[in-house]
Amino acid sequence: MPAISPDTVVSPLPNARKKHQSVWQLAVRRFMKNKLAVVGLITLFLIVLISVAAPFIATYDPNKPDIYNIDGEPDDQHLLGTDDVGRDVFARLLYGGRISLLVGLVSSIMIVLIGGFLGAIAGYYGKWIDSLIMRMVDILLVLPTLLLMLFVVTIMQKTTIWSLIAVFGLTSWPVTARLVRGEVLSIREREYVLSAKAIGCSDLRIIMKHVLPNVLPTIIVNATLLMATMILAESGLSYLGFGVAPEITPTWGNMLHAASNVTVLTDQPWLWIPPGLMVVLTVLSINFIGDGLRDAFDIKSTRR
Repeated sequence: MPAISPDTVVSPLPNARKKHQSVWQLAVRRFMKNKLAVVGLITLFLIVLISVAAPFIATYDPNKPDIYNIDGEPDDQHLLGTDDVGRDVFARLLYGGRISLLVGLVSSIMIVLIGGFLGAIAGYYGKWIDSLIMRMVDILLVLPTLLLMLFVVTIMQKTTIWSLIAVFGLTSWPVTARLVRGEVLSIREREYVLSAKAIGCSDLRIIMKHVLPNVLPTIIVNATLLMATMILAESGLSYLGFGVAPEITPTWGNMLHAASNVTVLTDQPWLWIPPGLMVVLTVLSINFIGDGLRDAFDIKSTRR
């Protein structure tokens, strides 16, 4: 057997390379192997793209009525026809996507920030702080979320996009807080956290350097699924007539509300099928992405 000289460079084995991959690299590799998650990501990207590019795609103002073309059928001028006041349905569909996606994204971020902060504080410090925050969570969880949203929206004089986002954020954080608290309770008892405490690291440093990075995957997955939930919540409230006024801003939900009478459902399907289909596609895509992220970050998952 030939001797190996000291200058010989030995390349690492393939398995050795894999061991040096970070958690995020492994998560991305596993996510890309999930076909449904990739399809969901591509679909969501296309929906976001056409919504953001609405001013360049739509040729009509979504709020400008045409009194000479009311309840018009789809044609080469109005691809999806016009509604009961002559507004172009295709333009409202594109612009409505911007609002529905904005409500879902900002609401989920707000919920994660509030719930994540309170859950981390409760889980890390425990004692009376934990008891106080968890009692608040228990009280809010007893109340049905949809009814609580309806109550808050009803007492408002005027529902706007930002007031709706505030309602969602302030009423939907308890589940996230409880989820993050459970993760932090487990992490704070691990050796590296106890070692950091033993050498005198501050609580802020321990939370930012050791606790938060380990809770982040759970927060990301939860935020993804929350976005789908908030889009459904906006659509549901708007369909019931408690969302953003359709004459102010089009959303997929208030488009469905405007097309909710029996005559429209049977004789004018182009008014309700497109917004309904967009809601379904968006929510399904986000759920597929959320499932893919959950499997990608779960080291116990059997998917590789």
